[in-house]
Amino acid sequence: MSEFRIDQIKNQAGTSGLDVAGITTFTGSSGIVMPSGVTGQRASDEDLAIVRDGLTLHLNAKYNGYIYDLTGNRNDGELVFGGEWKDLNGGAWFLDNTAGSSSATGEKERIEIQFQTALPTSPLSPFTLEVWAQRAASDQWQTVISLGQVGTQIAFDSSNVIRMGRNGGSGGHNATTGVTSSVDTWYHLVMTYDGNQSTAYSATDNERINKFYINQYVDNVNYNPYGGDPLNPGSDNDMGYNGTDNDSRFALGTHAINAYPNVAEVLDGYIGEVRIYDRALTKEEVSINYNATKFRYLGV
Repeated sequence: MSEFRIDQIKNQAGTSGLDVAGITTFTGSSGIVMPSGVTGQRASDEDLAIVRDGLTLHLNAKYNGYIYDLTGNRNDGELVFGGEWKDLNGGAWFLDNTAGSSSATGEKERIEIQFQTALPTSPLSPFTLEVWAQRAASDQWQTVISLGQVGTQIAFDSSNVIRMGRNGGSGGHNATTGVTSSVDTWYHLVMTYDGNQSTAYSATDNERINKFYINQYVDNVNYNPYGGDPLNPGSDNDMGYNGTDNDSRFALGTHAINAYPNVAEVLDGYIGEVRIYDRALTKEEVSINYNATKFRYLGV
């Protein structure tokens, strides 16, 4: 009879033991070993330190280029049209594009997600998008992450300013963080939406209108450009909600609002890891994730 020794499972540092295996045991006549903690995942210490409640997708380039969804939800990704893994800051996916360019054939380097069960089902669904990224060029809009027909997007704009929101065309509902990015610099970018609708006064329309709030974080700093007021306070389209549910278009490094195979606003740069939650992380939770992962990218 063969034997499988659980206490011999090792982590990347070479340490073994039951704690490393992520399981607990109980004694008794059955001798059954029961799993606990993180199961069905390949996880490092920093992966275990992040917030897990509501996590629906987790991609991490540190695992030698394999774009596996560490949540076990099978939202695995694939590098297409020449994207490649680089040994940069512990691993990153490099997309070598002419920044901002579009293509009628879609032959631009990007990451495509397979099953896409991580997407919010509706523009009103709460969510958090979180990513570590850097750009390698300064040229027009560059999308880091984009999902759904309503164009929920985190991007560097043509002035290299970091923007987040919804882009249903012409970028009109992307809110600027006011942070001008630099090339070859890692940024921790987070956008949260709690799904709540609030009523605000529009001086432009001279009426009370419904609005939707998002929070934007760059390197653990909350940038809300309207000091708590809704985005685009003169527009009843709030942050770009146009009544259309999200569909299966989910892209890393390209703008997904264009009907595939057409893509646009492509990234010329790097993506280190991506997380999507089905709820809005709190400021404290954003800080937890930032502090759990920052050393790899910033060395601090």
